[in-house]
Amino acid sequence: MTEPWDLVSTPVAARDVPPDLLGRFRTQADIVEELSDRLRAKLGIESSIDLGPFAANRADFQHVGTVVTVRYAPKTIVTNEQRLAHDQIGAAVPPGAIVVTDAHGTTGSVLGGNAAVTIAGGGAAVEIIDGLARDIPEVDASGLIVLARTFGIQTGRPLIQCVEIGGRITFCERLVSSGDLGLVNRRGLVTIPAWLGWDDVRGLLA
Repeated sequence: MTEPWDLVSTPVAARDVPPDLLGRFRTQADIVEELSDRLRAKLGIESSIDLGPFAANRADFQHVGTVVTVRYAPKTIVTNEQRLAHDQIGAAVPPGAIVVTDAHGTTGSVLGGNAAVTIAGGGAAVEIIDGLARDIPEVDASGLIVLARTFGIQTGRPLIQCVEIGGRITFCERLVSSGDLGLVNRRGLVTIPAWLGWDDVRGLLA
């Protein structure tokens, strides 16, 4: 016996960032922190997430990319059927994407070595997981930057299924929407909503 797998997957297009802002996002050392402060103070936008307590496979990095959300849930029936949807995630992400994955309340990993190869091969650069990741040496070799609530060894294949790619999720008490622009470093993530104009962003940073 098995249950239906009702996976909803929506491909996400990259948001074009003006060259002047893109250059600043890539080179300013404290841009994640500065945007977090100014979005909150000037516009009342609370979109920053502290990632300091998360495990990471890189000691230091900074990246800007389009956000793609993924949401996992427990299976009702334990089965070895593969429902972690790594192929579908790889197909949904634009180049340089930041995959933000909600796997809280599940048991076992949602990302390992083979999955990292598939997701990075689809174009993702960073994956942030409210849940467990494993096979970290293999993940490192894939080139994917991973921050996870914890690193461990247990597979999630028998117990977890992906239910949505490319939607909106609550992640660490913040609303995160696919298509937003994300800036991430080892300490945290801040997102710029897709509805916020670039002139407004320039005004924040003036």
